[in-house]
Amino acid sequence: MALISEDDAIKLLEEMVNTHKDNFGTSPEKIMQHFSGTKRIAREIAKKLGLSPDELAIAGLYHDTGRCFSKDKKSHTFHEIIGARYIEEHGVELEITDSQEQCDRLAQALRSHAFVSEQFVMDEYNQWLPGLRDTNPNLLLPSSWNELIVTYADLTNANGQVLDFKERLADVKNRDRENNSPRLKAVEEAESRLLTPRKRFKLCIRKRERGSNKMFYFMNFKEIKVTK
Repeated sequence: MALISEDDAIKLLEEMVNTHKDNFGTSPEKIMQHFSGTKRIAREIAKKLGLSPDELAIAGLYHDTGRCFSKDKKSHTFHEIIGARYIEEHGVELEITDSQEQCDRLAQALRSHAFVSEQFVMDEYNQWLPGLRDTNPNLLLPSSWNELIVTYADLTNANGQVLDFKERLADVKNRDRENNSPRLKAVEEAESRLLTPRKRFKLCIRKRERGSNKMFYFMNFKEIKVTK
């Protein structure tokens, strides 16, 4: 499998953002900072866990690609699903990778991040569902290392600045309260499912750093030991 280089991946993403800059208001550069920050964190974690740093870096870089194509230009509702479908359908054509299997894996890492699982079943977001109703809701919860890493990397940086996971969630909730955003309900419902694996996640990193060959696979956040 031939994966796109980080330099080429960034150029491609910059082209997407510039083409759809109306989706990013007056500061498209901020979203690029967040893309790059998520890429960097995902790569670092993948290295610590003995996973593929190159693939996780690309997944982190492209995790919010759907924001470019979202019909909701303000909040980018369901950008996770939209971005995943874009990578599935165009990833090989865009030479992100020459493997459809790898495209599908990258896409799934995008599909399940953030609070999309909770938003998908909320009446407040029904207006953005046309064209997306056939999405399998079971795919909107992280169930693999790649998905969990992208979720964690996304929620530990704001515009490229590294933040504590809890601090970032608190910031999101505060902004949603100020803006009277319906997303606040989704964030509050998602918080416990996000914080629980975070603790196990950090524990596993510490074990790997100490030389343990035990990994943990999260299937709907139920812990199963796997020997690597």
